[in-house]
Amino acid sequence: MIAREIDAAKLVFVWERTGPAASTPADRAWARALGEACRTEGIEVRAQLILHDDGVRWFAPDDYA
Repeated sequence: MIAREIDAAKLVFVWERTGPAASTPADRAWARALGEACRTEGIEVRAQLILHDDGVRWFAPDDYA
């Protein structure tokens, strides 16, 4: 709803959590669910990122597909 409200072309999500850069099963499940929900609504996800204790890493679609 917000994406449409502001007429966003694409979205970037940042997942902030404690811990290392390596993704967890929970990270992958959340990213997969969010990606699917956006696809269902016709909203393109440009990227998902994980903000972890040591920095930020790109969370590639292949990481959670």
